Amino acid sequence: MSEKYNYRGKINFENYKTSIRTNLCGELRKCHVGKIVKVCGWLNKRRDHGKLIFVDLRDFSGVVQVVFDKNYRNKTYNDAKNLRTEYVISIEGKVKERSDDTINKDLPTGEIEIFADTIEIFSTSKTTPFMLNNRSRVDEMTRLRYRYLDLRTEEMQNNLRLRNLITFLTRGYLASKGFVEVETPILAKSTPEGARDFIVP
Repeated sequence: MSEKYNYRGKINFENYKTSIRTNLCGELRKCHVGKIVKVCGWLNKRRDHGKLIFVDLRDFSGVVQVVFDKNYRNKTYNDAKNLRTEYVISIEGKVKERSDDTINKDLPTGEIEIFADTIEIFSTSKTTPFMLNNRSRVDEMTRLRYRYLDLRTEEMQNNLRLRNLITFLTRGYLASKGFVEVETPILAKSTPEGARDFIVP
């Protein structure tokens, strides 16, 4: 994800701090090194390197790498062995700076990683019919069949947020000019009690 956040505008991260997270995944930078943070999102990718397990955690703001180190937190490392793609999880841990040879220049968060202290699984997931980061390689019929998964991909998220931004700006401009928005179907909507319609097509 780029620093422009792909039609998201500049995110006010303070608005997204809740009891289940202190930061968004895409927010973390070198200035957070040494801090204990709590993030949550979808498990984007998992790589097992023996005594180290690396997880790319994704939310709408971006992706951050989480490290499960057997020598750092053995219990959390063992729990991470059961993680799979698209699990929804929460991670609490310490932000550390990556060494020069492990920096990922393709990610805004590529200079840091989180060493996990604790992990909480909110939701498990079956193996997805296609990888969300390889949307371009999936045929359209498969994407339409699994639309709920396709809507999680970066491209579709950008489309939805761009549409939302255009609609928001348009409505804001018209409202400032005194226009009143009325959806025509509301004027003729049937009631659930079965009242007769008096609208003649």
